[in-house]
Amino acid sequence: NLATAFALSVEKRPDKIALYWGESEFTYAALFAQSGAAKAELAGKFGVQPGDRVALWLKNRAEFIPMVFGILGVGAVLVPINNFLKPDEVNYMLNDGGIDVLVTEDELAVHAPALLKARPQLKIFNVDEFTKAAPPAADWKLEIGNWKSVPRSETDLAVIIYTSGTTGNPKGVMLTQRNLLSNALAFKEVSPIGPDSVILNWLPFSHIYARTVDIYVPLAVGATTTVAGVTITATPARHGPVGTPRIDEVVGFLVEAPGQPTIWISGDTILYPRLRDCIAGLRAAGKRIDVALIHCGAVNFPKLPILGKRPFTLDAAHAVETCRLLDPGLIVPIHRSGWDHFRQPEPDLRAAFAASEL
Repeated sequence: NLATAFALSVEKRPDKIALYWGESEFTYAALFAQSGAAKAELAGKFGVQPGDRVALWLKNRAEFIPMVFGILGVGAVLVPINNFLKPDEVNYMLNDGGIDVLVTEDELAVHAPALLKARPQLKIFNVDEFTKAAPPAADWKLEIGNWKSVPRSETDLAVIIYTSGTTGNPKGVMLTQRNLLSNALAFKEVSPIGPDSVILNWLPFSHIYARTVDIYVPLAVGATTTVAGVTITATPARHGPVGTPRIDEVVGFLVEAPGQPTIWISGDTILYPRLRDCIAGLRAAGKRIDVALIHCGAVNFPKLPILGKRPFTLDAAHAVETCRLLDPGLIVPIHRSGWDHFRQPEPDLRAAFAASEL
């Protein structure tokens, strides 16, 4: 299970930097100790048992990772909630999922009265109050044995992911430990990520994509994650404004972020020519960038500020040119819902990639 995978990685490299967050650094042992403190608090104060469902309603912050593993470490089911959601939307998920413990923070905890009115039995774990209390961090060497025996098998439920609810009430998607571990393993096997990699995160941890490529995979292989100063989200406008860094900001993160990132994992926007050219320039200047991950989804990216008002459609030649420029470190997982970005039909694009041996 994911908790055991994390524990085994900590055992191999306790003193290695696992996370850069602003000016703060967290070793594998430190993250594990914080995860252990969260695990103990959930089990002791909140009575969380293996199989219980625990919601995580946080913005991107350093404590997000220990809270994820604290929940998984106690054997509970993680239910991440986008921080852009309104209280009534959060209430729907809590009631639908049968969730009685919510991990949140000061800024979002102001909505506690509305949440408790709808679900009186709800217990709220405030991360800011928890960290202010400076809970004692258990010795990781003493804790490691307990984590190796977390009562979760690969067929047990690990996470419930709620859909955006743009066409009706959100639906809870149930993923097992095996589902998540297989995704992490698949990414590891097809990418150059390893113990010497530094991954630049700028995606919201509430999304499964970011948790997989910026948390589960790096921590399992012994890599390091460094967090950019901003995050982007494809959350619909009804939940708040969509924010995305400008191209110069992305380049700045790659050059100046702590730990000197070697891997930038992104979405469709990497196909935008200006961004492509910036990455090419960084490489020409000697900057190590191992991989850029293109995920062609169905999000309407022409509305994002990074693209301005220009139409965002690509033909096969342009896509191949982009891939050649970033090859051999480019991964292009393309699924059918993403073909609206291209002028040409799916068979033509596939044929162009095949002909170019990409």
